[in-house]
Amino acid sequence: MRISLLIVASICASSCASTQRVLNKEPSDTFTSTKSPGVVASCIASRNNSTPMQQEDGSQVVLIKNNLYDAVSSAFTIRPEGKGSRVEYRRSFIALGESWKSCL
Repeated sequence: MRISLLIVASICASSCASTQRVLNKEPSDTFTSTKSPGVVASCIASRNNSTPMQQEDGSQVVLIKNNLYDAVSSAFTIRPEGKGSRVEYRRSFIALGESWKSCL
């Protein structure tokens, strides 16, 4: 029983650390879009059963989590750029399919 609780606590703590670790990484890829950050973020989030998070700097972050471990496997930071947006894609450990690219 104690071991089970330790494993669950460890997984919960690692998911928070995982989020910051992924966001601190250099982008794996960067893309641009003529669409606003809100439109791009909402589209990516809806395709991946996630919710965009508004940041203080005006950017939006969409986290994609691995269902098995609840750890962040990919992160998108969508920033305003001109009349559109710049999308920074950070991959942690699982490659994401290409369907999100239609959101650009």
